[in-house]
Parts: sequence; structure tokens; C-alpha cells
Amino acid sequence: MTTIQQLRGPSGWLKSANCSWIQQLLRTERIIECIRPHVDGRVELIDTTWAEYWSPVAPAFDERCAKLLLDLEQHRRAYIASGHQLEEAKPYCQTYFKFLRHLLQSASNEHAVRKLVGLESFVICFDGEDDAAAGGTISIRHPVYLIAKLREPKAYDDPKFLAMIAPCHRLDEPSQLFFHYRQVKIGNTPSASMLVYPAVNQNDRAGSFARIETVTTALSHRPDPRSKQRGASITDWAVAPFLKGSLSQGTNDREIRLIDIGGGTGALLSAICSRLVAEHEALVTNRRFVWSIVDLGLQDASRRVNNAALRRHMSYLEYIPSDYMSWLEEADTFSPDRRAHVLLACRLFNNMSRFSIERSSDTDLSAQLTTVRGRRNSEGCHPADCLIEPDGDRLLVASNSRVRMGAGSTFRQASLSDYYQGLAVAAGVVAHDSMSSHELWYPYRVLEQDSLLMEDGRSIFNRMCKVANLVVIEDVDLTPALLKTHLKQTACFDLAASDATDRVRMQSARLTCVTSKQLAAHLPGRRIW
Repeated sequence: MTTIQQLRGPSGWLKSANCSWIQQLLRTERIIECIRPHVDGRVELIDTTWAEYWSPVAPAFDERCAKLLLDLEQHRRAYIASGHQLEEAKPYCQTYFKFLRHLLQSASNEHAVRKLVGLESFVICFDGEDDAAAGGTISIRHPVYLIAKLREPKAYDDPKFLAMIAPCHRLDEPSQLFFHYRQVKIGNTPSASMLVYPAVNQNDRAGSFARIETVTTALSHRPDPRSKQRGASITDWAVAPFLKGSLSQGTNDREIRLIDIGGGTGALLSAICSRLVAEHEALVTNRRFVWSIVDLGLQDASRRVNNAALRRHMSYLEYIPSDYMSWLEEADTFSPDRRAHVLLACRLFNNMSRFSIERSSDTDLSAQLTTVRGRRNSEGCHPADCLIEPDGDRLLVASNSRVRMGAGSTFRQASLSDYYQGLAVAAGVVAHDSMSSHELWYPYRVLEQDSLLMEDGRSIFNRMCKVANLVVIEDVDLTPALLKTHLKQTACFDLAASDATDRVRMQSARLTCVTSKQLAAHLPGRRIW
């Protein structure tokens, strides 16, 4: 197997040491403000004390704010001393939202709001940097994330429970918003995950993912914890069915050529090819895989073919450091019998989506976002009120279930409305004195339509289908309906598309496929175009 020279990731010992340092700090009351991953694989923690964190704003607090801050500190201390037990998290969360409500209703210092909504969030920066390009938090520490745990104690860690964060990196300017992305396991006792977040600002996205991948690699052997599950779904419901039909047309083809745009460390490619070897043996007999990974940063993908079963089917691996649009503009196109068999655009367009904080006083929307499992919690779901009661946590609405809203989506998280309002204030999205107490605040994400267009206005799928026979799209925001609309608007009448989603395995993302009309007979799933 031929591959390019690449920098190796940190050793297993160093990954364990990095996690251990974080776990040790979590046993203390100190607050993480910044995490700096170093080129040698070390992770540096920049932390502070409670008093130091609040010192820029606390001296200006009135008696009420000072009392709430003291209560918050005491409940936080008891929660940490208990080993992060949920019984002690309840008064901590209740006091947090009580304090937040007071700050929002009193139109007091915006700096205090910035500090409170940024509590237990940190920025991720390379060594020597001061700009915040990525953000993060620890699942067992963030009082807003803990609301979901109080509601569903056995729920798996998921950054969608805390869809946005805004670390208080600098007090002299509005906070920067970051959106949910990935969780990285950092300990079992207690169970804890680092939740990592890219920048909402589109101009900072590329830098976000580079820093997130670096810190993730420094902590985990599995950068994407769901790559194996995703790979199985994509293989069984899209890649394998297409190859079974299309490869039978070319008897002399001894390679299976795969391109992964935004492929990172190759984890998804590895999962797909391992699945082909294990479950679709007839397809890979006497054939070898050729991988091309297109991504902005050079990463160690060769370690993804270390298992013997996959390695003996590998022929070549190349890593192309480029953004996907530039690469597509410059990529060579081949005759149909020499094109790549499959091009993966998995979660690619998700990473281009637009994120915002919205508000509404619409009663129908409120009913939709406060209904959980058929039961409407329109009243009494605010943590400052319901957590006073013994069973008040059952009234919380803090779900990671997605709700479609026109072209975009949000989550059922009515109990976090004040938090999202606070984020809007901290980020300078809305003036502190222009809000209504009757409005519901929520996070909103929507597909960035320009991410589907080449510079000349043509559909990106026209170009992709000249590079590969099949384009496989795994995406949350690019639904089959939106894909169909896009293909119609861009006059892609020489293309065909299908919905291959397996709703049993894929609860949020949709799996769609695009190919040329000449190969439409081999499309998996339900034809949509």
C-alpha cells in the first residue's frame, strides 16, 4: 500500500494522560477558560478560580445579585464535592436559572449576562493564539447541559442537548457563538464527555474544525464515536447496493475508488470499507480500495487501515489538503470507466449551515416546542420554578429531538429559553432592553444554499457526478425535499437522485444519493428525481 508521509497522532499513553489531567481538574472547583492543544499532542489547560472569574463584574452587583452569586457558588461547590451527583445538580441548576432570569429581567450589566451564560464554557486555541476559533464544555459541569440530564438521567451525552455556547473569552466585546458538533469521552468515573463546538461565524469555520480535530485526536482513539454505526448504514443502504449493480457492468475493474470530501482522519472511509469486507465479500473479492481524502488539514489517515482484514484490500491512499470547492473546480474528470465509484459528502453541508438564535410569541410554535412524548409542558417548565418541587425535573423540556421549521430546524428545549435569550444578549444579537418576557427563544439551523453552488452558479452535484459515478450525501439540513428543489432550480435534468435513508439506524440525518441518468437504474432507495 502506498501512502503519503503524515504526522502521527499522540501516543495512547499521552491521550490517557491528557484525559487524566482534565479529570483531576474536574475534582476541584476551578473553572476551565481555555484549552490549548500542542503540536506534540499535549493538552494545556488554562483555568481560574471562582473569585477570579467573577471579579470583573461582581463589585458592581447590587445586594440581590450578590446573594444569588453566593448561592450559586455554594450549590456548585456542593455539586462538585458530591462527585457530580445529579441530586446535588438540581439546586445548582435551579439557582443558575434563577440568577439568569433576574439579570435578564432587571436589564442590569450586560457583562454579568456574558459571564453567566459563558460559565463552564471554554475556548479552544492553538499555542500562541488569542482568538477564539472553537469552543467547548464538559458535560458534567455545564448547568444548562445538566437540565437534560435531570430530565433523562440515563441519556447518552450529546452536544445537541446544549445546542449553542458562548464562552466569555473577552469582556470588552460581544461573546462569540459556537454550535453543537461532537462529544469526546474523557472519563468513566464519573461519566464525562468534552463537548466541542465550531464557530457560528462562517469565516471562522475552517479554523474551528482544525482546532477541534487536534484536541479530539489528543484525547480519543475514536475522534468520531459514531463512525462505525454511520459507516454501516451508508454501506448497507447506499454504497453496496449501487456497487452490486454498477460493478457488474465493468468486468475488468479491479479497484473500488472512493473519495471522501471532508474525510478528516478517514474514520468513516475505514468503517465503510471494513463493512464491505465483512458483510459484502463478493463485492471486494479480487478488488482493492483506492482512497482519496479531501480536507483542509493534513491528518493521519493511514492508521485507519491498520487491521489486517482491511489492509490486504488496500491499494492506495492519498490525502489532498484543500477546501472542497477549490478541489472540485480543479479536479480532473475521467471517462465513465475511470471515475471514482463513490464520492462521499457526509455531514459536509451540515458544516456550512447557518446558525442563529430566534424568538417567537407564536402560540402554535410554543405548543410544538413544549410538547414531549405527547404531553404538553407549556406551563411550569422553567427550571427556576419547577426545580423547586420534588418531582419538578419531570416538567423540564430539554430534548435533543429535532423539530422541522420551514427550511430549517430547532430542538424541543423550551426550558432553556432564558439561556438562549442570554446568549443573544451576550453576543450582541439583541439589545438587553428590547425583549419581552412572553417570547420563546430557541436555536435555529438552516441549510446554506450557496454551499450547493459552484462559482458559476451551477449545481455542485453536476461537477461531483463528473468526478464520481455515485454521490452519497449524509446530512441533517439537506433533506430529500430540499435536494429535489435544488436540482429543479439548477436544471439538473441529466442527473437522478434517491432517498436511501434507513430510519431505524439514522434518527436525524438523511441519506440521499445522486448519479447520472445513465446509471439511474442502480440508485438505491426511493427515487426522488
